[in-house]
Amino acid sequence: MEGTSEYFAFLAQKERGLIQQQDIDQGMVQAANECILLQKGRPLTIQQRHRNFRTLYTCGPVLVFFADQMVLKKHAGEKPGFLFIEMMRRARSRNSGTFSFYDFLETYESLMEDELAPARIEKVLHFGLAEGADTFFLDMLRDAGLQVRLADFSEVDVQDERSSMWRHLGMILARCDCEGKRISFSRTREAIRFDPLENCSLFRQGMQVGRVNGFDVFSQAGKAIHAVRQSIATGSPISLGVTGRDEDIDLKCEARALDPTYSRLLKLDARQGNDSTRPFDNPRKSAYPPAH
Repeated sequence: MEGTSEYFAFLAQKERGLIQQQDIDQGMVQAANECILLQKGRPLTIQQRHRNFRTLYTCGPVLVFFADQMVLKKHAGEKPGFLFIEMMRRARSRNSGTFSFYDFLETYESLMEDELAPARIEKVLHFGLAEGADTFFLDMLRDAGLQVRLADFSEVDVQDERSSMWRHLGMILARCDCEGKRISFSRTREAIRFDPLENCSLFRQGMQVGRVNGFDVFSQAGKAIHAVRQSIATGSPISLGVTGRDEDIDLKCEARALDPTYSRLLKLDARQGNDSTRPFDNPRKSAYPPAH
């Protein structure tokens, strides 16, 4: 059950005093942003079938965190993890040493005493978020007790090299230039490397892009995405700083290059609630595992 082990790992770190509640809150928002970037409107059941583990390990902890926090609101006095302790107790009572996400949802519904309680989690699992993924997770984290708001990409630059922000930027640029779904790019030390493809125009012969509209594609990926979205909205060309060229190259782009499932990401404003009732991330470490 992807997400549960990550969630418990962060609870254990907090219990040992290795991280604080503020780190957990920030990590949850970071994981939610990764999930928004990666889910692409596809349900997690499909993501699992396609072995998109990175998506599972970013979306999963957010869903698990949300459910546990909602149960804690319902059952005052219990500690974080109560939902899962109860799920395992029920598994033992029926002589079962294993459990699945269906057991998790069944226990969640029972503890909430509401058959509609799992609906939001089931939407991500079985149906996907074809639109409004940003507002969906905004509401979910707010209900879990976090004070979060919608934020432009320029406000949420992520320094961790495993962040999906630069990948999202590369995806937009590839969609701008290439016809059809066939795209291929990776990262070098200082640039996004677009592989040669016949269905592309500017990138047909391959290209390494280190700056977009003046912003570094890694350390300032959020600002670059924000600038690209502004260029698309105004019909202005996107300026690409290319390795081996003195002058920037202009790239024309249309709105079809943008992911329609969201328009903004999330940013943590402040903490609220009791420190003992809400549990996620050490700011010096990533809130998600390495890509598989």
